[in-house]
Amino acid sequence: MSKATKPCPFCGSYQVEPMNTGWSMTGDYGETIICLTCEACGPWKRDEREAWAAWNERKEPKEH
Repeated sequence: MSKATKPCPFCGSYQVEPMNTGWSMTGDYGETIICLTCEACGPWKRDEREAWAAWNERKEPKEH
């Protein structure tokens, strides 16, 4: 986990880590970030670096 890692947007946990999707029918694979507390996942990306960037660059919900 990087120093700038944001918490899970659903449960607030900082217990998140990368997860490899394994092989698909096309022979491709991808990475996502998964919350170990509630199992929420970030978007699927081609590599771990892109998965962390997508996790950390998400928009925060607006306050009402």
